[in-house]
Amino acid sequence: MPHRARADPAAGRAAIAGETEESMAASPSAVIRVRVVPGASRTELVGWQADGALRARVAAPPEGGRANLALARLLAETLGIAARDVEIVGGAVNRLKTLRIHGLTDEELRARLAGAD
Repeated sequence: MPHRARADPAAGRAAIAGETEESMAASPSAVIRVRVVPGASRTELVGWQADGALRARVAAPPEGGRANLALARLLAETLGIAARDVEIVGGAVNRLKTLRIHGLTDEELRARLAGAD
């Protein structure tokens, strides 16, 4: 079964098809806080806020988990990873979200985001 990210509106996050939590826990992961503005005119990473959160705008509306899925895809594209490796672990229905990025350490995550500027 191929691994594909899919919208999970009930959970309001990008869910993983074909992965178990045990297999994902074995790989390195980084955690990041992101403040999201849904329904924006375009999808983009804006920069770092004073509180240490990354600010992102997504064109998708917040209904049905669509903004969460757009955020996962934006981060995956920016970081050069699969969307299935971006997991919303907190704030699924809030603008301030906590995300776990599987397969990257905190240092690798920061370096890739700095290189994306």
